[in-house]
Amino acid sequence: MGTIAEKYAKNNDEKQLLERIYDLAGRVSARGVYAFSDFLTPAQQALIAKATELTRFCDITFDGGYEGALRKVAVLRPKDCYYEQEPPIEILTVKCTWGSPSNRDYLGAIMALGIKRTVLGDIADSADPPFIVCQSKIAQYLIDELKSVGKCTVELERGIVGTLPELKYENITATVASMRLDCVVAEAFSVSRTVAAGYIKGEKVSLNYLPENSVSREVKEGDIISVRGFGKAEIAKEGGQSRKGRTFIEIKRYK
Repeated sequence: MGTIAEKYAKNNDEKQLLERIYDLAGRVSARGVYAFSDFLTPAQQALIAKATELTRFCDITFDGGYEGALRKVAVLRPKDCYYEQEPPIEILTVKCTWGSPSNRDYLGAIMALGIKRTVLGDIADSADPPFIVCQSKIAQYLIDELKSVGKCTVELERGIVGTLPELKYENITATVASMRLDCVVAEAFSVSRTVAAGYIKGEKVSLNYLPENSVSREVKEGDIISVRGFGKAEIAKEGGQSRKGRTFIEIKRYK
């Protein structure tokens, strides 16, 4: 395990995460049974996916309970497994008598019940109606105990009964001199290439949810770029050359 942690972990939190997943992977390999992590942030998921040595023990995928989820559990599946096992995740729809509590309101009310953030997935306050993703073991407790969020009276029921939250984004069409990270950041966030390079060198930029400080890092279609304080963008399409030899790209900048 030491080699994997030393290779991929940049701080103690990342080291502890990789150690936990390593232990789970060893258990899956030894016993031939599934294992599931707590809910993970996108950055934590990216770190685990980057540590490809873990897949020597088992297959690892991620599940957040619904399509488009951000926070997900790692699903560790035995090699050559002949059966499927769903992760212990439940979705609870929220019925509010009035008002529209924010994500922070929901999180504060749930934390006040003594529940840790790691057993909670997404809190989809923009869905209609809102819903909460959680580990199955706390679902009934939330149903029984979460009766108010902020100043709103609420009631929870199992399952999604409305529509999933819709991601809002702006479409940007541009040309870049190359697919270097500084070129793409400049176009995605409407800044000069010099400013973009400053963000990258200043450790404000993440590529696919992991910190990236190389301005010359090559990016590709499907990559997610985040700039702290400015939001997130996705390279939706790459292809074609202009007469001046620049590359056409399409970018989704999320609002």
